[in-house]
Amino acid sequence: MTRPILRPRFMHALECFERMNGALPGIVHPEHRAAFVEQLVDSERRTEYFEHIVSRPGGCGVTDPRSPAFNPLRAAIVQSHAGNQDEAFWLVLLFVHFGKHRRSGWHLIADIYGQLGAGTLWSWRAVSSDVQGFRVWLDNNLATIRSLEPRRGFGNHRKYESLDPWNENGTGAVIASYVDWVGAAGHDARIAQMVASAATRAEGFDALYAAVRGVRRFGRTGAFDYCSTLGKLHLVAIEPSAACLAGATGPLAGARLLLCQPGQTLTPPALEAALIPLRTELAVGFDVLEDALCNWQKCPDEFKPFRG
Repeated sequence: MTRPILRPRFMHALECFERMNGALPGIVHPEHRAAFVEQLVDSERRTEYFEHIVSRPGGCGVTDPRSPAFNPLRAAIVQSHAGNQDEAFWLVLLFVHFGKHRRSGWHLIADIYGQLGAGTLWSWRAVSSDVQGFRVWLDNNLATIRSLEPRRGFGNHRKYESLDPWNENGTGAVIASYVDWVGAAGHDARIAQMVASAATRAEGFDALYAAVRGVRRFGRTGAFDYCSTLGKLHLVAIEPSAACLAGATGPLAGARLLLCQPGQTLTPPALEAALIPLRTELAVGFDVLEDALCNWQKCPDEFKPFRG
């Protein structure tokens, strides 16, 4: 849906919400309201992108890290359609851990997944059967990866991560932790274990979100992005029932900025409750609202796009 269509829709929804619930303190000033609306538009369009690629994932080039068409999200869909669920989930993990850098794009994932163009892949099967070998390879090739142009980098959500293969908080430790978390039975068994007893998509999200937070360095942001991405790619039938503000930084700051009166500090549960009717009026998913709040609080009086 285009910006000229989404913008008045969200403006109208905010006006309707405020008529019933009172003014939202954070967007009383017109420039704050306009910036918040633009972030909602940006976030909704990112979600619509997922729907687009689910229906049109692309050709075989999207799965080849040597190809300019390589895209880990599209590749995950292609692998899932081919019945390669472990590889699909693995590509989502790579997307969540590395992200898409604003300048180097998918290059960092392609470098590592494709073993720097060697013609072999660090696929799920290869990594899960030889985590130590993966860490040694990363160690041996770290200087080369860091020397490449455009300069490789993590996406915005993971900008504080490290490529270090041996540090307890580096990429090597994250991958080792994820492999341990999935276990020998593979993703289908592990994910099914989390969501089997869930009566709703929201309960399934909550169960998987709680479990995957145990992966090293995932925390709240990594777990939310991982579960949201699986849902948006239709790999698992889950969706968030809340913005998961407990333990959040940017989204929590954004919610407080939007909802709190000057001098007031609402707890995450109180903020979550207040966001429920707002999300309903806006007719967006909680992932959209969470993303918009996070980006808006960085610059509440002027729209600035944030990517990655």
